[in-house]
Amino acid sequence: MLELLLGLTGIAGGMALAKIAPEELEPGEKYFILLQRLLFSVLVIASSVLLMKESRFVVFGLFLIGAVASFIYTIIAPSKVGLIATYLLFLLPSLTLSSSPPLTASLLFLYGLPLGTLLQT
Repeated sequence: MLELLLGLTGIAGGMALAKIAPEELEPGEKYFILLQRLLFSVLVIASSVLLMKESRFVVFGLFLIGAVASFIYTIIAPSKVGLIATYLLFLLPSLTLSSSPPLTASLLFLYGLPLGTLLQT
């Protein structure tokens, strides 16, 4: 559980990064979006593999439907609410796995960095 709490601090780190270097937000926004989408894909794949490994098929199905829907929503109508909902979606596999490995917590932290920065723009 401690790993999950540390993983959730990524969004606060991203917001702090935006406050420290506000002049870099506008020119770097396209790179933050690219990094956020790349880490989203990696986190979906890692979480899906871990859910399938533990035979959590119902949670896997709900997670996959939510992941596809949130990815499409953030592309069609990007908003802060959609970004936060996408971030909260990754709590589902983290909370249902019997042993949440440090991999998911570290990926969640890394995903929170560009996400927190994008929330400040």
